Amino acid sequence: MRKAIGIMGIHTGIGKTVASAILAESLRVDYWKPVQAGDLQNSDSKKVRSLLSNAESTVHPEAVRLNHPLSPHEAARLDGVEINFESMAWPKTPRHLLVETAGGVMSPINHEATMADFVSFYNLPVVLIVRHYLGSINHTLMSIDVLKRREINVLGLIIRKGMSITLIGIAVGLAIAFALTRLMTTLLFGVTPTDAITFAAVSAFVMLVALLACYIPARRATKISPLVALRYE
Repeated sequence: MRKAIGIMGIHTGIGKTVASAILAESLRVDYWKPVQAGDLQNSDSKKVRSLLSNAESTVHPEAVRLNHPLSPHEAARLDGVEINFESMAWPKTPRHLLVETAGGVMSPINHEATMADFVSFYNLPVVLIVRHYLGSINHTLMSIDVLKRREINVLGLIIRKGMSITLIGIAVGLAIAFALTRLMTTLLFGVTPTDAITFAAVSAFVMLVALLACYIPARRATKISPLVALRYE
């Protein structure tokens, strides 16, 4: 049995590489991207290697390196290469391995199969990388649906930028609160206009609520039927 976990995203440029580097660093596991399409001088493998600081994790070379920054099936056609993932040579390592796919869940790996077919063939459990943007709920639920239809175990979601709006809101709120309290000093009792403890406590509480708001739906999304969720959406 392969000790490997697939790192997939709801579309390309979603942050799979950074998430893989963070997971590899924290878990002390190896990293492998089977197919690199384009940007060979600054490949995802090189990016992960540059982000790792531990001496235990190994970044394994890609099985397929393509010259054009396109979907793997098209980049392979232009390079005159045929990608046969069923006979792909895997890295030989005794360690657990993070396997980063290219593009999104349904991105073609060749003219007959997708990345979802790749992880299904090797029976890989998956961590799905999600980013917060308009339309991401639909893309996330559709990706989970595709994976579950292939009986792929979704271990969890990593939601990027889920806290960005919260942090922006806290920064703006603190600036406004600081300005208003200076104007309302006569109405404050026992609290200075720049009470650091109060500001810090409120900010921490808001961040905790935002973290729970990101974690709980992500956890539930891996356990419920996407079709049921879409009906309620």
